[in-house]
Amino acid sequence: MADGVAIATRLLELWNGGERERLEEVISPDFQLDGPFSGVSGEPYRGRAGFRRWLADIEEQFERWEIHAESREMSAGRVLVSGHVHVRGRGSGVELDQPAAALVELRGDRVQRLRIFTSEAEALAAASAAG
Repeated sequence: MADGVAIATRLLELWNGGERERLEEVISPDFQLDGPFSGVSGEPYRGRAGFRRWLADIEEQFERWEIHAESREMSAGRVLVSGHVHVRGRGSGVELDQPAAALVELRGDRVQRLRIFTSEAEALAAASAAG
């Protein structure tokens, strides 16, 4: 099993470095993303095509999106990423800093599932419920 914290850190580095097209290097073909934008369609984003749709949705809504977080291993194959995001709306120019957290589930050295939450407490509750 690859080091989950290193993989999560790599995701953050690619994201904040503007290398979002390279994020596909670390996600599995059967990737699934559950998060705030999933609610718009009612379905999680699935696969690499779903991941690209999610990126397009983010790009459409936000001119800037930076993640400032730390990662810690929760169990084999599961990492908690917790911190805050800084965003600037594309049309409005409004800037926000807000808490955010994610559960990163791995298969080998690839991210199989990414679950995004509005707080660390919410992410921890979801992790406890999932076992």
